[in-house]
Amino acid sequence: MSGNSLNQYKSSTLPFTNAGSPANNFNRNHEATYKPYMRHAGSPSVFMPWYSKDPITNFGSYYNNYNTQNTGANIASIFAIITGALGLGGTIASIVSIFANNQNAQQANGFTRKETKEINRNTEDTTLATDAIDTNIANAQNLGEDASFDTLTKTAENLRTSITNANNAKSAALRKASSADATKKSYEDKKKSTAGELGTAKNELFNLEGELKNLESTDTSNMTDEQKRAHYQKIADTKKDIQEKNQQIKNYEKEIEDYDKKIAVQEQIINENNAIAEALNEKISTASQLMEEINIKVNNKDK
Repeated sequence: MSGNSLNQYKSSTLPFTNAGSPANNFNRNHEATYKPYMRHAGSPSVFMPWYSKDPITNFGSYYNNYNTQNTGANIASIFAIITGALGLGGTIASIVSIFANNQNAQQANGFTRKETKEINRNTEDTTLATDAIDTNIANAQNLGEDASFDTLTKTAENLRTSITNANNAKSAALRKASSADATKKSYEDKKKSTAGELGTAKNELFNLEGELKNLESTDTSNMTDEQKRAHYQKIADTKKDIQEKNQQIKNYEKEIEDYDKKIAVQEQIINENNAIAEALNEKISTASQLMEEINIKVNNKDK
């Protein structure tokens, strides 16, 4: 009987190998909006929201959809629960764009694993700032008319903090976009220079092929043996020059192709960071408006 119980216990705990218990996670870094809660063996960590009994600092209840393969979509479904009934237009779409499913989209768009890593490394991770401001917006919009003075002031304070953090994250994303833009322009200049060299090489190839055609059509019947040897040597040298020039052209074309790929990577970095900054800017605007409305209520209660 005890053996069966042990097997049942083993089966129930197996999916959370190396995960750590919720209690352990609760004992560290309560300030963080998200912390690792559970993961299946051999799969990426699933970050779960921190639960609090305080209605102002409550970041949501535990939730995990084990049938969902895409981590970004899974977390988006968490926020659908938090914000779906609160009318936060576009929240889920912006959250999904910020999460790790960007990597799948990048590879689907033709980027290699190495290029995807470079894109992710140079795209600002605004997950915590985004989660915090979304949660505080939801809390603010869910306040009842009979909310106490302390609840109102705490909500306004949380909004102010999340706005500051979101502004910092937005600025970091814009800096990375600007840096990528400078790198992109450098690659474009190098590509332009290489394209000029490619054009020169093609002109030289055209001349060599014309020279070879003339050499091969030359009548050698009246030439001395020495002249013939020199003539045929000239043909051989020209053919070698043509071969080398063709290889040079291929090298230039490969360089240009590589620059095109590098430029595309930088453009993706620019686009993702700008999209993140734009999404955060909308949230900051919403949070700022809510904070103003709450401050008016606080001032009225003072009277």
